[in-house]
Amino acid sequence: GGNVFEGNTIYNALKQHKAKVTVTVDGVAASIASVIAMAGDHVRMPENAMMMIHDPLGIVVGNSAAMRKQAEALDKIKQSIVSAYMTRTTEDRSKIESMMSRETWLTAEEAVEIGFADEVMKDVGAQNFAFDILSQYRNIPTQVLAMLGSENKPQLKKEPKMEITL
Repeated sequence: GGNVFEGNTIYNALKQHKAKVTVTVDGVAASIASVIAMAGDHVRMPENAMMMIHDPLGIVVGNSAAMRKQAEALDKIKQSIVSAYMTRTTEDRSKIESMMSRETWLTAEEAVEIGFADEVMKDVGAQNFAFDILSQYRNIPTQVLAMLGSENKPQLKKEPKMEITL
């Protein structure tokens, strides 16, 4: 995950590159990392990897006009993210928007089914993942939590927290 605009810049750089781009999701492509993955000419995921998509998030302090302005910006940002997803899927735009609104976690097989990935890699045991970022999300699948030792379990919050700089 991370900053939407930095992620979009990485996505655009990969899309514009003349080489064939192969993306391997080793552990999880969550949030803006899922958008970056869409830049691949070929996207592959080990069967124990996951992808997560959600609506963009932001923080604003101010009056009602500032909050409406932030909400309008987030709506536009969401559409830019959906556009990247639409380059790889045949799913209907409204379905992708709904999946984002629900914070959807996809297994490698599910990512292939909707076109976000091309290949499920079998017999891959390694998983590189910064589990501390999980505390930002509220719908973490039990299979992801099961990968954690008890000392690494995140303190789940009721509302997600992520900063977007506009």
